[in-house]
Amino acid sequence: MSLRLIEVTAPANYLEILTEIAAEHDMLDVFAATSEDAGKPRCMVRMVCEAPQVQEVTDRVRQAVGEGGDWRAAIMPVEAMIPRLEPQQ
Repeated sequence: MSLRLIEVTAPANYLEILTEIAAEHDMLDVFAATSEDAGKPRCMVRMVCEAPQVQEVTDRVRQAVGEGGDWRAAIMPVEAMIPRLEPQQ
């Protein structure tokens, strides 16, 4: 199973919709947090999914937060996860 980590940073008011997108797509793992360390409220949502889901998820994120704006998504390959994910039945 080839996995990817999608990390989205955006204004904090997008936290709810980003976590809803993660739930809609049955992510294998999700982490969400907010911060005001940079002087303005921001959120970060990290989602682990199977590689074929990346395009659909990033398209949905782009649709939710807009084409331009103050957000970014980074997509990284996952070399390993500990503890190991068990295949879903």
